[in-house]
Amino acid sequence: MHDFPVGSAADSQITASASFGLTHSLSNAPQSTHDSAVPENSEKELLIFFPLHEKYDIADLTSEILLGRDRLIAHLFQSVSFLDVHLALVSQLVDAEKSYEIDSDMAERTIQISKWIDSSNSLPMTKLLLLDAQTQLVGNFSRVQDVASGPDEQKVIYYHSALVIQPRHQSVPHACRYRFNAVLDYMELIHSRIKESVTTGSRLYRNQQQQLELTLKYVIAFCRQEPVLAWMDPSSETNGRSLRIMKLCIELQAKQEGLDLLELLGIEFEHNYPKDSEDKSNDVLLARTSEGIRNTKMAEAIAIFVSQVNGNFILILHF
Repeated sequence: MHDFPVGSAADSQITASASFGLTHSLSNAPQSTHDSAVPENSEKELLIFFPLHEKYDIADLTSEILLGRDRLIAHLFQSVSFLDVHLALVSQLVDAEKSYEIDSDMAERTIQISKWIDSSNSLPMTKLLLLDAQTQLVGNFSRVQDVASGPDEQKVIYYHSALVIQPRHQSVPHACRYRFNAVLDYMELIHSRIKESVTTGSRLYRNQQQQLELTLKYVIAFCRQEPVLAWMDPSSETNGRSLRIMKLCIELQAKQEGLDLLELLGIEFEHNYPKDSEDKSNDVLLARTSEGIRNTKMAEAIAIFVSQVNGNFILILHF
């Protein structure tokens, strides 16, 4: 646990110290897009979390209403392109006679993310994580959102709102694994906001554009590592996801990402093939397929991307 005193001078200390420590360790973490989508629980999550200093209504909690130190910390980490900032409800299971404030007994407390708070400013997260107060907690719990009975009368559960900071190469595959379409919704919304509210060529525009391009890079890396999860979604229309990704490549003028996507469209992968209802065997039927180009809209999008890469002008209606 990293503890800091309270006060205006401490606000600078907490943000500067945490910023240096996290950005140094996470910038040295593996950044290869081909290593980003790891199997569940196969490695320790790289993150830190800050219990919020102010008390908020969880039902209305968004990054826009954060106050004081909470707002300062959120803005600081949101300005780092390879980090993601999330709001979450954190719980700690402790002995009933103990306070929610952590002292020397942190190893005896079970702390976890009980709920990710959806926000239009952050990736949609789902997987609930155990937290390590000794290495991941910055500051201390100063506010309690709620209290509930534990699994037995000797235990109590305290709930706290918190900021969770993760490297983007980890949070993107996490979000894609569970809510792929919501990730694309988020990216399209952010791009729309950038176009509407930020002056092209400004420092803020370049920073937000860079963050979105990095997210796109990790989304495509996830598609490479998990093609079944990426492409074999029965709820999506044919080429639905790949078309949305290609359009983002075009809008962001992301040449390398678009070329990587074109390569992925032709790579075959295995997936479970539905059995005939009369087949009583226990054998798993496998088939090989690829995402491919399966409709006119996808073909048109690829034509626009290729012309953009080659520096040619092309007009295709109904894109």
